[in-house]
Amino acid sequence: FAQTTADDGTNFSFILVNNCEVNSTVGLVTLVSLIFVCASIVILQKMVRNKIIAYDDRDTTSTDFSIQVTNPPDDADDPEEWKQFFEQFGDVACVTIALNNEELLQALIERRNLILQLSSLMPSGADVDPKDIDPAIQKALPLRWYQKLMFASDAQTLQKQIQKIDMKIENDLSKRNYSVCKVFVVFEYEAYQQKALEALSVGGWAILRNNTSMMKPKHLF
Repeated sequence: FAQTTADDGTNFSFILVNNCEVNSTVGLVTLVSLIFVCASIVILQKMVRNKIIAYDDRDTTSTDFSIQVTNPPDDADDPEEWKQFFEQFGDVACVTIALNNEELLQALIERRNLILQLSSLMPSGADVDPKDIDPAIQKALPLRWYQKLMFASDAQTLQKQIQKIDMKIENDLSKRNYSVCKVFVVFEYEAYQQKALEALSVGGWAILRNNTSMMKPKHLF
C-alpha cells in the first residue's frame, strides 16, 4: 500500500494485488498436506512410545516388579494380609510396611552419631558395644587440645546424652502405636505387577472422591 500526489495536487493510492488464482485444487492440496502432517505426528508419537517400552524392557530394575501403596489404612500393619491380597494378581516375593515413626528413627540416628563420637575417643584396637557403653566410657581417652577447640564432647558427656536418648526411646517412643504410611509390594514377575496396576487403576476424579464403586469388590483391600 502506497500513496503519492500528482503535479496538479491529485492524491493517488496504490494497492499491491497478486494475480495468482486460488481455486479448489489449492484447497485440496492444503487439506491433504495438513492430514499428512497430523498423521505423521501421531505415528511418530507411537514409535517413540514403543521405543521407550523397548528400552525399559531391556533395562530391568526393581520398580518393574514392585508397586507402592501411598494411602493404606492406618492400622493395616500385617504384611501377611497385604501379601494375601496382592497374590490374586500373581506370586508376591515380599511386602514391606513403612510406619510413620520418624521421631523414633531420628532418635536412633542421633544415638548412632553419639556412638560414633564415642568410638573416636577409644584407644587403638578398642571397640564400642552399642548395647553396653559403660566399658567403653572407662577406656575412653581424654579430649585432645584440638578437640577442645572444636567444642567436642568428652566420654562422660556422651554417656549422659546416650542415656537420655535411651530413656526417651524406652519410656516413650518404643511404646507408641505408629500408623502405616506406605506399603511396598514386590512381585515375582513383571507381568504380575502390570496385571495389578491394570486392575487397580482408576481415574483421577474417582481418586479425589475416594469412589470405591469404580472398582470390583475383590480389588478393595
